[in-house]
Amino acid sequence: MKKTTYLTSACMAALGLTAHAGVLYQDSFDNDGLSTNTGKGGGAINRTIKGHSWTDDGDATFLAIGTAYTRRALLYSENTFQSDTGFKLTVHFTTGSVGDLAAHNLSFGLISDDTNLSSYSGFNPFQAETSPYAIGANVTAGSGTANRGLNTSNGSTKTNLDSSGTRAQFVPGETCEVTLEVGIGGYWCYRINGVYESSGVLAEGFDLSKNYHVAVYGQDDHGGGKSIQSITLETAYAAGERAAGMRGSWNGGEGDLENIKDFKTLDSVGINFSDGASLSAQHFAPHKLLETIALEGVNGAGPAIDFVVAPTWGDLSLDEPEDDTFLAEILEIKAAGFKVKGYTNCESFVGTNGDSLQEFVDRWKDYCDNDATMQAFINSQPFHTGIWNSSTQQYDDASDTYPDRKYLFCYAEFVLKDYSLRYGPHFGSWIFDDGGTMEENGDNATSGLVEEQRLYQAFANAVHAGNPECPIAFNNGRSTLNYDAFPYAHPVRFEDFTFGHAFGGNNDHASKTGSQFNNNYKHVTRMTETNGYVHDGGNWTWDDKIVGNFHSKLSTTAWKYGTNQAWEEADFFQWNLEAMQAGGHMTWNGSIWRSNPTLQAWSLTLLQGLDDHLAQYQSPGAPNWARAYTVLPDAVMGEPYYHVLEEGIDLWDPEGDEINAVWFLGNKPAWLSIAEDPNNDGHWVLSGTPTESVTTDHEFTIRARDVNGQARSRGIDLVVGEDLNGDGDLNATYSAALFDNESHPTSNTSIKDEGTNIGYIKNGTWAAYHDFDFDIGAASIEISASSATAGGTIEVRLDSPTGDLISSIDVSSTQSYSNYLSFGGNIHSYVSGVHDLYFVFTGGSGYLFNVADFTVNAGPPSDMGLNYNAAGFDNESAPSNNNVVRDLTTHIGYITNNSWVAYNEFNFALPATSFEVSASSATSGGTLEVRVGSSTGTLISSVAVPNTGGWSNFTNLTGQISNAPSGVNDLYFVFKGATGFLMDVQSFKVE
Repeated sequence: MKKTTYLTSACMAALGLTAHAGVLYQDSFDNDGLSTNTGKGGGAINRTIKGHSWTDDGDATFLAIGTAYTRRALLYSENTFQSDTGFKLTVHFTTGSVGDLAAHNLSFGLISDDTNLSSYSGFNPFQAETSPYAIGANVTAGSGTANRGLNTSNGSTKTNLDSSGTRAQFVPGETCEVTLEVGIGGYWCYRINGVYESSGVLAEGFDLSKNYHVAVYGQDDHGGGKSIQSITLETAYAAGERAAGMRGSWNGGEGDLENIKDFKTLDSVGINFSDGASLSAQHFAPHKLLETIALEGVNGAGPAIDFVVAPTWGDLSLDEPEDDTFLAEILEIKAAGFKVKGYTNCESFVGTNGDSLQEFVDRWKDYCDNDATMQAFINSQPFHTGIWNSSTQQYDDASDTYPDRKYLFCYAEFVLKDYSLRYGPHFGSWIFDDGGTMEENGDNATSGLVEEQRLYQAFANAVHAGNPECPIAFNNGRSTLNYDAFPYAHPVRFEDFTFGHAFGGNNDHASKTGSQFNNNYKHVTRMTETNGYVHDGGNWTWDDKIVGNFHSKLSTTAWKYGTNQAWEEADFFQWNLEAMQAGGHMTWNGSIWRSNPTLQAWSLTLLQGLDDHLAQYQSPGAPNWARAYTVLPDAVMGEPYYHVLEEGIDLWDPEGDEINAVWFLGNKPAWLSIAEDPNNDGHWVLSGTPTESVTTDHEFTIRARDVNGQARSRGIDLVVGEDLNGDGDLNATYSAALFDNESHPTSNTSIKDEGTNIGYIKNGTWAAYHDFDFDIGAASIEISASSATAGGTIEVRLDSPTGDLISSIDVSSTQSYSNYLSFGGNIHSYVSGVHDLYFVFTGGSGYLFNVADFTVNAGPPSDMGLNYNAAGFDNESAPSNNNVVRDLTTHIGYITNNSWVAYNEFNFALPATSFEVSASSATSGGTLEVRVGSSTGTLISSVAVPNTGGWSNFTNLTGQISNAPSGVNDLYFVFKGATGFLMDVQSFKVE
């Protein structure tokens, strides 16, 4: 039920950074005419070739005149565009059919200005054998469905790169989106309605030095019409641009989410796809192909081998793993508000692996050498087995020199790409360890030439298949002293941030003996010298925006399990603060316990100290927003929405100043409001009832301001949809006997499971119910209990017997242990998501009571059982008349006959039985009527207020409640009496 949204960090916002490439051309065909474009890039020109044309009537509509096959038209941008990094073209279109119907053509893409489009009279330029230098998508293809999909032409020969329908297909009869990407090194990729269809590489490249028109071709009108709703052309990402969101942030705490989940400044948490070094073949995410190879061998001939290098897929006939704990871990990280950083070791199945893994490694190579699909892939590109010859400008076969090269390409295409398509959309960054594997297998990491870095490209392209926004880094060690960016290694063309491996290997990276400490500090000083762009000012310009990252460990020894602290606190805080304020990134590994994957106490203390230090000093001035993501629950159509942003957790002021305003900017839902809880300072409540009738994703901005007038914003989105997951574990009755743990499982003083209930409950005992899903919020809890003694109290707590107290239920005597009655307690604090639920039992000596079952009721926190200041009303009968009901801060006064006040959205979480009010009067008093819905709504209680001896002499008065409402209602107090002022009201409580 939780919605996790990507939000820019406080530091990134302060730096004014953006991660997006530039828009070159945009047209939404908003009746501005084809020759004029009010957006970017110049207008669109209609080329009537054989009687057909395009018109601008809110769309670019293909105008059919008859059905002769020779009638066709071309729409193209007046201007041409060039980009050294490549292009991203996004087109929204509608067509009545995608079928193969004679001359039924609709295509779009990029055409080089080598061709004069003003006089073009040929057939489909993205399909003809002899065509312009172009790349484009054919939605419909009059000469056969084999031409449907993505085609390219070098000016003389057309090549079909992909026939659509492998993973996604064009959709007729509705608006469809196609995104086409071309990049350096001949990279191409396209997606249909956001779904990856295919990608690959043109070995000869796609000439990015040329200038290109955006072009759309149509022919005839079979299938019910063709129209273009919008076209957008952007530059492709340059190296480093994807990593803009990493600037000024840090990564750490891997393996112990529970203890770091409340860190405020931590940006990302790592997760490993594979192990490292001699265990690099061991993978931690399920993979269908790897398991199939292990169990079935080549062509299904077997035999099964003993060790499968990935978790089990389960039923191999299914498209998704049956029990994907790897995905569950990823989602837990995101739900805590962090980005996810993936780790893969490049060695995979080509490095030196331990004996337990070698059998599978041999099987993998055997499979690649004999499987028809693998062989076709290996033979599809000369660089899969060859290396670049700069003299001949071709690839020379190097199979004998680098026999494992082909296996790395197979790994990228068939393993890594599959992982990225399944998990990649959740990732904020991806690092590849042991980049030296690429050089050991024929690539050149220092040349800066795409042709010599095809393995790097294959790994990067595989990641971008699943997430085109994901920044990537490769561990290529460190550079020599005479390199401009020392100590950072030379960049490769396909990375966005540096791996930044520290000096020292498994030794102490913070050692001040020798040069190690100073050399590692140079990673930080290089960031401060270059504003975080550590390769800026070198021999190349393409690497000027690559973001600097320093990657080290906390311990003096092992990266993951080291037990001794390496860093002095002052150095640790200083390095991180300097690097992040310069716009760099810091990554910290370790140190967790081997037997219990939690941070060792000293490492948790060090990281917590860093978080506190950065919270105060990294982004001073305006309020800060916590973590990389703000976790919002989805809203459900027609159901009350309630979410709390808490100061100190979700936002904070670095100087400790009061935050006195939080508000929305932009297109927020009309029904959504935000206000500070009048009874809980620093708790900002988002609430309202969605009015949408279809699933809607709202993108807007939230802004916080402190008492000094300094403010900072954050982008946010909120999805309103159907309730697909029910209410979690809410509104259902559970047997108390189904506890997962209890206080004394091996003791005679233990709670006993008596089948239909738990009994033998004594003071200080407890029962736990693990992984209870509170969904988007709970209002109350009801239990069925019995007691033959004086009873006792059930404290309801979260996550431990001493955790947050969310409710308290008093159980009185029912005269018999067999006589079960219902008892309830309000939940006043906001509780959502999955928690362990604890019932802690307190009372006198002996046995207290039995518990049969319990129900946690959904809703916003209960308003019952709390004392409310009457001056906090939301509306009144005569707001413009200061002599009829007046807010006197601590109470309300000037109350006259028939006047009223209203308290909106009061939550009656449990059946209400009584009403208590603190009131005073120096006159004859009057009557306070309690109504719901309106000032003339249902009367649920009435309290007579007498003369109390003076306006300052407040007295507690009670009334019984009948016709008790349930759920959220507007609560009205209607005052009745004689002339003059009747009473003052200080506070009230509903129970």
